[in-house]
Amino acid sequence: MTTSIMKSRITALVMLLSCVVSVASAQNNWMKGLPDSTPVCDITIPGTHDTFTYQLDYEFVTKYWWRTQTADVAKQFDIGIRCFDFRPHYVDKGKDSYLQIYHNRRNCRISFDEAFRSVVGFVTENPSEFAIVYLNYESGDNDSNQKKAGKEMLARMLLGYMDEYGPESIAFFRPDITLGEIRHKVLIICRDNYEGFDLPFAAFINNWDDCSGKGFLSTGGKKDETRACTLFSQDLYAVYDWDHFHEKSDAFDGCAKAFLADGTACPWCINNASGFMGHSEKTLNYNEFAYKSNPYVISYAEKMSGKDGRGLGIVMMDFAGETEFGLVKYQVFGDKLVEALIAVNYR
Repeated sequence: MTTSIMKSRITALVMLLSCVVSVASAQNNWMKGLPDSTPVCDITIPGTHDTFTYQLDYEFVTKYWWRTQTADVAKQFDIGIRCFDFRPHYVDKGKDSYLQIYHNRRNCRISFDEAFRSVVGFVTENPSEFAIVYLNYESGDNDSNQKKAGKEMLARMLLGYMDEYGPESIAFFRPDITLGEIRHKVLIICRDNYEGFDLPFAAFINNWDDCSGKGFLSTGGKKDETRACTLFSQDLYAVYDWDHFHEKSDAFDGCAKAFLADGTACPWCINNASGFMGHSEKTLNYNEFAYKSNPYVISYAEKMSGKDGRGLGIVMMDFAGETEFGLVKYQVFGDKLVEALIAVNYR
């Protein structure tokens, strides 16, 4: 082999490796290529439903029937996930009580504090990115007093994080907030209200609807014309069997179309690809559902163009980054779905 041929092959190999590194870097910091002026509500944002269920591996039933994610939260961020579903639950230990992440009555074995700080750490290390902490209080087996105590503890912790990290790391929500204003920060979106507490930095969901509904997001839980916006939501989380899957696809499609057609200023959207196939706690087949749902959303995303226009909003999914899962294995297409959603922003 001549020296010139050898050099050309080495050059080609170096260029190929450079492309691979560039693509990986673009995905790890995929927001870097978007203009600062981009409204956050126009960005297609991949999110994980029940983010921390990758920890559920200590029981056979829990591992296969209640698990919606296999990648840990660091890997989720690394592959491009930017919205994380937190389900804090009050663990009553008297004066030593604390908040733990749960999925329904299942302990995900990570404290709320540890989980929250990990997400702050990701955006600190990746200043071109932002992350959304999506909060939905998990009552589980809490009675009314424990639930009240848990929500009070949660509100105090959120206020404590603002005192500790400040506006440099915690975003103040506005409907028209731009990417340039939110880079390097965590945005908090709450499904619950916390009576007696003022959290002026957080976004609060009002009139959530599981089936392609229309509500609104407000700043600090207070609705006025300058601090509230339309929110489209869809979380049809269960269908009986494959013959009924059209109920989910119709709901996803309806939510996306309503969001894209809305003429109000800066609407937001949270549209769930996630769900389970079955009708009881003993048949929570998230992997079987993902086998149908994730390819449907991939196909939808591949027809979308979000550049210089409105994308799909926040899309929550199961099995992000995963190819297959389950005791009876199904392809779940979680790797392709993350890629397809990110790509919307650049088409």
